[in-house]
Amino acid sequence: MPAIMAEKLSIRTEGGDVSPNEDVEVVQITSDNGALQQNFGLWTFSAQAVVLSGSWAFAATALTIAIFGGGAPVAIWGTIGISFCLGTVVLCLAEYGSVYPSAAGCTYIASKVAGPEWGRFCGYMTGAFHCLGGLFSPPAFLVVLSQLILTCANIMHSDYEPTRWQVFLLYQFWNIMALLVLLYGSRILPLLSTIAFVFLAGGLFLTIGLLVGFSPARAESHIVFLDFYNLTGFESPIICAMLGLLGPIYGFGPPHFILNMAEDVKNPARNMPIALAAQQIGSTIMLLAFYIAAYYTVLDYNLLFESTFPSIVGAVYLEATHNRAVTMFLLVIVLAPAFFACFSYFLANVRLLYGFTRDGPLPKRDWFSKVDTNKNIPINILYISTFINFLLGFVYLASRAGFSIILGSSGIFYAGGYLFFLVPTIFNRRRYMGNGHFKLPFSVGMACAIFAALYELWTMVVYCLPPSYPVTAENANFTPVFLGAGPLLSLAGYYFHGREHFQLKHQLEGIH
Repeated sequence: MPAIMAEKLSIRTEGGDVSPNEDVEVVQITSDNGALQQNFGLWTFSAQAVVLSGSWAFAATALTIAIFGGGAPVAIWGTIGISFCLGTVVLCLAEYGSVYPSAAGCTYIASKVAGPEWGRFCGYMTGAFHCLGGLFSPPAFLVVLSQLILTCANIMHSDYEPTRWQVFLLYQFWNIMALLVLLYGSRILPLLSTIAFVFLAGGLFLTIGLLVGFSPARAESHIVFLDFYNLTGFESPIICAMLGLLGPIYGFGPPHFILNMAEDVKNPARNMPIALAAQQIGSTIMLLAFYIAAYYTVLDYNLLFESTFPSIVGAVYLEATHNRAVTMFLLVIVLAPAFFACFSYFLANVRLLYGFTRDGPLPKRDWFSKVDTNKNIPINILYISTFINFLLGFVYLASRAGFSIILGSSGIFYAGGYLFFLVPTIFNRRRYMGNGHFKLPFSVGMACAIFAALYELWTMVVYCLPPSYPVTAENANFTPVFLGAGPLLSLAGYYFHGREHFQLKHQLEGIH
């Protein structure tokens, strides 16, 4: 493995030129190795960004969270609030991604904005945290997809009662399907993303029209927009509302996945901010429209609580339309884009893992970073990810809170990873921020970084809250356990291997 070179460095930034420092080792990270093919253009990349978050599918699955945690007002107004807060994170990512586009994504960003002294450590920790989150993200999507499919079966056969092990078997089936699609069809993923986007856009209008047209009655506006319900068991309305906000948080998902596809798109420095904007705007519109339409047409929440459907959205649609055929059609509208988005989600996740492991954070760097150029996929990373998905399926099977554990663990690691480049940016006052196609003014960039860091800290607290009170073994939230283990594993990896072998190998010529 080539040695990491120490060299003199002069960087032109917002604060002027940084003087060369012979005592500081330059941190260099892979920015582009040309191993991946650029299959995405601006349109298909933006479509990929919109469908990647899976906002509709996750929001549909998490509907009961908002019902217990404050009711419809928390979901609707919370979507607007979360959209604003997450928007500051997206603005930061858009600027950073424009200046430092790389398949390493946030790892590359952290290594740059933290400067030469802390870049290696911050880059490693961001990459490690996001890889830990990336191990939990695909299983959550597989659970959502499997629950939607069995809900369709339950709608058509009312005497059929799905079980957890059937969800588990479908989960494993789609895990293998995703593996095969990425192995043999990665080049058609831009087309699949476009198809999914068409389903999302058209399905949005169809869903609203059918819910309004078939619903015999509608909830009063004050119930949808004003009435607050605390069904969590906690006395504090603040904790209740925080739990309810998990619905919109899950719906938006982490915005950084698209950064790891920088080497899949032409002119990423220009197209990355556009795709991030499309993702944020698209998710906000879809979540608001879905929540408002759903809560206006549901009159009896008790029917939702008593529902045996694997995905609660089946009970929502059936209660709203009182027609199984229409309910089935509405479920297909949710399921179709989720089906296509599943493969894009897996691709982005594999790119995330590949972008970190190819720079040597673990032994056997060449084995981890091996790319099958015929299939245009990091082949060994794909196999590892599929195997981990297989194992994590047993978490869902073993625990009623399995879905929340998986999804919460991924979210908390992503949020923690953001802090390793947001906090250094704040403390060094954007000293190492270069110039890209999308550039924030200094004061705006600082304000966004500070607010984004506070928001991510807050979401980490929310992810750790137990879903209801009193807390028992059945409803306990084990996300804090993962949060405790993750940093320890990451620090151990850095101390024993990363500080010597994390090969951030390309020069900082991207900063000028």
